[in-house]
Amino acid sequence: MAEEGSKPTNFISLKTVDGEIFHVSPVIVNQIQTVKSLIETSGSSAVISLPHVYAYGLVMVLDYLEGKAATAASDVEEFETKFMKDMSHDDLKELLVAVGYLKVDGLQELVAKNVAKLIENKSVEFVRKFFGIVNDFTPAEEAKCREEHAWAFEGVDED
Repeated sequence: MAEEGSKPTNFISLKTVDGEIFHVSPVIVNQIQTVKSLIETSGSSAVISLPHVYAYGLVMVLDYLEGKAATAASDVEEFETKFMKDMSHDDLKELLVAVGYLKVDGLQELVAKNVAKLIENKSVEFVRKFFGIVNDFTPAEEAKCREEHAWAFEGVDED
């Protein structure tokens, strides 16, 4: 995965928005569509900047890709369940941003599915807080919306 110091032979260097540099094997990089495309387009595999990805998010992506590569095909579902199991809301959001930019097949769907499960049947307030969305409705507009779409607010889980 990420190795500090000198760059291992044939490894590709990825630089996160917070300045961390990761030396990643081509086998792993080929599973990251955005990086693969950047290399193909530029013809260079010099240090590749990832302007929307923080080191913490990239570490989770690389952990997933390396763990999945080391897992037998019959055990991938179990690996993915364990990978997502104890992830905090902050980790999940960070990973969602990272895979959204990096376009990692399989992981993008896995994270989206877990976010969907997390916000399913939750209140508008929970979803706003989770995604950091500011309520731009006036109290009157919100009351009208809740009245017109009352069915959408029925049976909502406690936050």
